[in-house]
Amino acid sequence: LLSFQIVVFGFSMWASNPQRGLVPRFTIMLLIGALVRSAEYMNTYASQHWEEWGITQNYFDRHGIFVGIMFCGPLLLNCFIMLLRFLREASQLLVQVKKVEIEKQRKQQTKKKDAAAQPPKSGTPHNNKKKKSSKKDD
Repeated sequence: LLSFQIVVFGFSMWASNPQRGLVPRFTIMLLIGALVRSAEYMNTYASQHWEEWGITQNYFDRHGIFVGIMFCGPLLLNCFIMLLRFLREASQLLVQVKKVEIEKQRKQQTKKKDAAAQPPKSGTPHNNKKKKSSKKDD
């Protein structure tokens, strides 16, 4: 049980790396959720067959306290750590997006100020267009 928890913890930390993408993270979280959900059925099965495994005492009571603490607790802790890492990444991305947005707004404001500070030129190209002469005038 301990080695299983260590492997799952290592795999969940590997998958929660932001460079791996969302699919491994959600896959691990769904797998852990399925294991936690099926813990009740595992406890029922274990309470019926504990003597066959060479265990000297029945740890699997009908309320599932042993399975809940020793099996589900660490798995839920893994999910919680993954969720915290995911939220941290999301907050960092939000900060980056807001910085880019603020910088873009500053550039637009400086362009508007520069355009308003310069007086309009009297000889703009669109005012100096010559009328095309027609063939009748020749």
